[in-house]
Amino acid sequence: MKRILSLLGILVCLAAPLAGAQESPPETMFVSVTYVKVTPGMEQAFASAMSSHLDWHKNVSMDEHYYTVSSIMTGPRTGQYAFSAGPLTGEQMDAADAFSEKDLADWAAQGGIAYIESVETVIMRTLPGLGNPPPPDYEPKMVHLVEIDLALGRAQEFMEALRKMDEAEKQVGASDSYSAFTAVASGDSFTKRFIVNWVDGWGDDGGEDPEQQKKVAEALGGEEAMQALMEQITRAVRSNSVTTFRVLKQFSHWPSQ
Repeated sequence: MKRILSLLGILVCLAAPLAGAQESPPETMFVSVTYVKVTPGMEQAFASAMSSHLDWHKNVSMDEHYYTVSSIMTGPRTGQYAFSAGPLTGEQMDAADAFSEKDLADWAAQGGIAYIESVETVIMRTLPGLGNPPPPDYEPKMVHLVEIDLALGRAQEFMEALRKMDEAEKQVGASDSYSAFTAVASGDSFTKRFIVNWVDGWGDDGGEDPEQQKKVAEALGGEEAMQALMEQITRAVRSNSVTTFRVLKQFSHWPSQ
């Protein structure tokens, strides 16, 4: 958690949980996150529909369209569900889109659609080479999604600074948690960037490490160089927020199940 908190410290003074998390691929891939707001009073019925739909994926359809279901714990979407899939290639995204008609038909058959008040989908693209993605067999318990809204015309400046910070942290071995970086591809503002941080719970949030911060500063060329980089990042950020997700393995369709 120390790497992500060092970046958060810069932004405050950045994860859609990913289904079947993979090592960072060399090419850009996509992540789909669908937020579902359930009609009040229908939560238990919706949970039953999710369970039946998962059985359909595993035992009837026997498909490989894997996804993770999470409940949102913080922020304006608190209480909603998030269905995330990815990282996926463009071809896999097309295949998932073609499969969606069959998928929605089963949702309707299970009655799940009738319990939904609203739906919103955001497609993100991965930013290869940044962060420390988890191994393929990692099963997250909780995810922090840091949403960063950049000022217009500042995206290149922000990404340059972020890459320098990421390289310095990797150089000193400050990466003690799993993280990945994404940007909006569709469904939200193109100025949005996200940091996805997988953790094992609130106890995994270890806080900032002054010694590691000192090493990172040295790798960047000293305190003044680090301060300049921090100022470059903060100039580019218009606003930021953190949303926490609790992963619901019992409703998720993973390759390991």
